[in-house]
Amino acid sequence: MKKLAIPILALILGLTSAALVHAEYPNEPASFRGVAWGANLKDLKGFKVVQESGDFIVAQKTDDDLKFGQAVLDSVQYLFYRNRMYRVNLKYSELWNYDRLKERLFRVFGKGKEKTDDHRRFDWTGRDVDVILTWEVFARGGTVSFVYRAVDQEWKEVEGVLAKEGSPDF
Repeated sequence: MKKLAIPILALILGLTSAALVHAEYPNEPASFRGVAWGANLKDLKGFKVVQESGDFIVAQKTDDDLKFGQAVLDSVQYLFYRNRMYRVNLKYSELWNYDRLKERLFRVFGKGKEKTDDHRRFDWTGRDVDVILTWEVFARGGTVSFVYRAVDQEWKEVEGVLAKEGSPDF
């Protein structure tokens, strides 16, 4: 019986720690404003490319609402890697917008994990999508980022390989 208890305990601890790494929060979004995570930019209508660099594209919807709940946004940026949407950044200024965004995110996703250093930050780690709320005190502004883990991890792995290999030009 004791021989069986140790492997079972190890399995339970392993599953528990794996669940903590990818803890889910309620109402994890499958899309942002109707655009599915991983959607191909070429298949989307009403987007304007505002910046391109290699495999990365930053785009904006031409008719996007610059509000999120009661908060007023400076911009909404849709980020694509190899034409697949992997991140949305909601840029804002003013502390009262931070308070409104924090209240809304807490209401929808529950209390996030707080991190503080030179700025305020709350994280929600999901199975597929992470949400990050930041307020940068000195910049008097912040960002809410929705990050699609699958594509985000892919580009980090590719860029990590390139960084390790270095450029053939050096």
